[in-house]
Amino acid sequence: MNASVWVAVIALVVAVNPARVAVVAGGLGEVDRWRSSSLWTAAGGAAVGGALFLLIGAVAGPLLDAIDVSAPTIMVAVGLVLLIAGAKDLFMGPPPSDPALAGWRSILVPIAVPAVARPHAGLLVVGVAGAYGFWPVLAGTVLMVAAVAAASTAASEGVGSRVLGWLGAAGAVLTAATGAIFAVDGVFAV
Repeated sequence: MNASVWVAVIALVVAVNPARVAVVAGGLGEVDRWRSSSLWTAAGGAAVGGALFLLIGAVAGPLLDAIDVSAPTIMVAVGLVLLIAGAKDLFMGPPPSDPALAGWRSILVPIAVPAVARPHAGLLVVGVAGAYGFWPVLAGTVLMVAAVAAASTAASEGVGSRVLGWLGAAGAVLTAATGAIFAVDGVFAV
């Protein structure tokens, strides 16, 4: 595999698209004290989603070995899925904030799932762990949580929805671009 490990780490951050997560967290409204702070809601949801990513990353290598899938093959699949997910995110907005669980559980739904732990991000974790090992998954997850917290902080400090929309679009384009890198790299590695 010729793609850099750093491309894999960056792909984990942009596949989650922190600006989209900030928009979802900001849309929860001020129903109670947990929802009044979109920063804590978004960061908590990103941490829960990140814990899911770490769990998936820990079992990805043995899982891929058990079903006899090579690293180049999974990376081609990851690349194609990321291309489609990036295109979808570019033309569709973030998921709605409601319905949401009440109180602190809003970090679980809608932040951890479906805003952070999305199917293409889970497949990306499997592919990165299978091709590069667990450490890029750990690094990407830590950076993803930090990026979600930063985007939510910016949103709560008054960054406009237009700026978050442009950042979300940039994240979608980068998701598609990393997908193209992985797909091409996987094809040439076969």
